[in-house]
Amino acid sequence: MEHNRNIRVFQPAIDAIDRTKQMLFRDFDIATWFTMGFSAWLAGFGGGFNFSMNGFPESQNHMSNFSTETVANEIKAIDPKDIIVAAVVIAIIIVVVVFKIWLSSRGKFMLMHCVAKNVAEVKRPWREYKLRANSLFRFKLALGFISIIFLAIIATASWLLLFKDSPSYPEFDFNVANTLYFTGISVVSILIFTPLILAVSFTDSFVLPIMYKHNLRCSDGWVYFLSLLKFNKWNFVKFCFGMMVINSIVSLGVIALILVTCCLFGCLMMLPYIGTVAMLPVTIFYRSYTAIYLAQYGEELNALELIPDVEETEPIV
Repeated sequence: MEHNRNIRVFQPAIDAIDRTKQMLFRDFDIATWFTMGFSAWLAGFGGGFNFSMNGFPESQNHMSNFSTETVANEIKAIDPKDIIVAAVVIAIIIVVVVFKIWLSSRGKFMLMHCVAKNVAEVKRPWREYKLRANSLFRFKLALGFISIIFLAIIATASWLLLFKDSPSYPEFDFNVANTLYFTGISVVSILIFTPLILAVSFTDSFVLPIMYKHNLRCSDGWVYFLSLLKFNKWNFVKFCFGMMVINSIVSLGVIALILVTCCLFGCLMMLPYIGTVAMLPVTIFYRSYTAIYLAQYGEELNALELIPDVEETEPIV
């Protein structure tokens, strides 16, 4: 694997736009959009839940009674039946979240297959990438479990800071000790969650194409990627900043489209599945962009097959 290469950040974005146009607009076919959109829809199933905030004002009203002592008293007063119901609800939520991550992992390989080969297929990639998708699922499940543990530790540390001096209500005294304690919690949070966020991002952006290309498990894909990252740290730092610029441009483009269509496109985006189909060019662009960027490091990392030009596919008379 060569390491002295001219790695560009924005040229792959231009190439990804061209590939997206070839896949979706050159020979426009609504059936292709809906078939690829189904894979993209499954791939997006790993997102979080949208929780209602209707009860927030009420919780604010009771914040003055939200302390370690009052919470302990309320726990003692809870009906055992309520505990059973709560446990069942939590179990159901966990099952649903795990199922969403599993389905998303399967969908991401289906989408990778469609983008790499420029085909609109569902059944074949669903079966073909089962083992690799399950490996990705287990890795993401482990990352999620680790994140929950660290989140619980940080939440506990914050709780102790808020309530250590006041048994009745949260109060933060801005003295030197408390400020240093709070700063320490913030710094530790950044140091913990930044690598976790990057791990999730790099898994989808780079490790998944490596797994797809070389038929690897997620752990082996990460070993492969880390061997590349070891000699190209600065290039991937530039990639992260480049992605922030690209994300901003794409976001502005989507907002402009919503305004130009008098919010009609925004309404489409909110519809399950239909919204994913409407946003398919953006999804195909991102999937193509990271794969094209990765291919700059060597042909052995190129997961995308060439899409022939129209002139090449037409017979010579």
